[in-house]
Amino acid sequence: MCQFQLQLVGLALTLLVCSGYAHVAQKFCEGQCSIQRIHRMMSADCYDRTCRRIPRNLQSNIEVLDVAFNRIRSVSAEDLKPYSNLKYLYLADNMITHIQPEALSDKDSLLALDLSLNSFSSEASIPEVVFQLPSLKYLYLSQNHNINMVEVIENATPLRAPLEYLDISFNYYNDEEWSLLPIMGLMPTLIKYNVSGMSLILNTSQFAGLCNLEVWVNANMSAQFINPCDCWNLDRWLKERRIVYTNFTNQCEVKQSECDYVIPQEDMDLFTSCKKEHAEQIFQTKLNKSLLIGGCVLGIILIVVVIVLWKWRRTKVNQRKKKNQILNHEESANLNTF
Repeated sequence: MCQFQLQLVGLALTLLVCSGYAHVAQKFCEGQCSIQRIHRMMSADCYDRTCRRIPRNLQSNIEVLDVAFNRIRSVSAEDLKPYSNLKYLYLADNMITHIQPEALSDKDSLLALDLSLNSFSSEASIPEVVFQLPSLKYLYLSQNHNINMVEVIENATPLRAPLEYLDISFNYYNDEEWSLLPIMGLMPTLIKYNVSGMSLILNTSQFAGLCNLEVWVNANMSAQFINPCDCWNLDRWLKERRIVYTNFTNQCEVKQSECDYVIPQEDMDLFTSCKKEHAEQIFQTKLNKSLLIGGCVLGIILIVVVIVLWKWRRTKVNQRKKKNQILNHEESANLNTF
């Protein structure tokens, strides 16, 4: 009887331990993510897995990590430390309140980062390192209502990340009705800029450093202008540079005929500097590519020369050996004759 009771106790303890492990696994979603190769990149799909923390036990070689729509509240350096090759990181819709700067500071290969629909605050905002990542091209920051996005971006200026797409749409800080569009300095790589659904105070200065902008997504945007003529000036600025946008001139408070087209000289200087920097970047890229190709060609030539010299030397050595063999054979024949 005692033995049977001990077996029951042992079984109960086993079930309790297993239940604990299952709870931990469910809490942190360890092992629940699906791993697959997408577009030749190893990807971890952890979307909507009720995760409370980024899993740390996934394959270390993953390049795409999707942990959107979970229950993650913070991101530490240890959470992302195992994944040094990340190129795409999706953290949207998690109510994240804090990201340690060290979590992203070494992610030099990161191309895309989605931080939309989170709960950053003025005390624990988006870390400035995000805007300095050396490979980052796509940044999504929409619907973060608890922070002043203008201050976040301007505090990180100059932005060193080579952004091609920036989304700050539907951001309202403490229900403030109007906010200035941030002045980001020189951003010659930015092609698409999304400010949909925002109430913005606008002027040309906010676009002077965006010299290669092609699409300005401003659907459902409300516009206000300190100088009423800025409305028509901005409209003409965008048209002259063939930027695609939703017309907003129905919000102009004055008629176009009442305004002269005047662009501040500092805006023109900034636009010129942006174009110059972009030309230098293109030149440097082409130079690096030419040096790489030239180095490869030189390397191939050196390899061919080494192979030719080796074969030539080998032929000479074989010829010398053959000649010595003939001489030795002749000497042996002469000795036998005597």
